[in-house]
Amino acid sequence: MDSDRQKIYEQDCQFVRYHDRLMWSRAQTASALEGGMLYGLYVVRPTPSESALLAVLGTIFVILA
Repeated sequence: MDSDRQKIYEQDCQFVRYHDRLMWSRAQTASALEGGMLYGLYVVRPTPSESALLAVLGTIFVILA
């Protein structure tokens, strides 16, 4: 009985580690996209129409990530 509990516990731990890595990966992806969008808006200094398009597309990509 104890070995069954240990196996279940190890499987639960593996699932939690996998889920944490997945969520951290998504957060890193969203941060990279947002960083690229902000870099384009404030460092590259596009025209106002390009700036609006970049902001909208960047926001959509961040939401999707």
